[in-house]
Amino acid sequence: MRKLGTILPTERVLKAGDKVADAAHARREQIASRELAGCERRLVGGEVRYYDTTDQYAIVSRQGRVIWFQVTADGDFRI
Repeated sequence: MRKLGTILPTERVLKAGDKVADAAHARREQIASRELAGCERRLVGGEVRYYDTTDQYAIVSRQGRVIWFQVTADGDFRI
């Protein structure tokens, strides 16, 4: 009979996940430094935002696209 093994992550799996996350972070930072150079970088609620004015900011998505948002009294809306 074959044993099922553990459902908990191993050290090897955790290190691989960290490596992927670090690469994704570096890729987003590289895109932001190239496309959002004139913007102010802020960390808001765990999200990295790049403000060009007080009421407009951009984020770099997981897919590497720059997405802009407008801040209004009713909330933030994609523009």
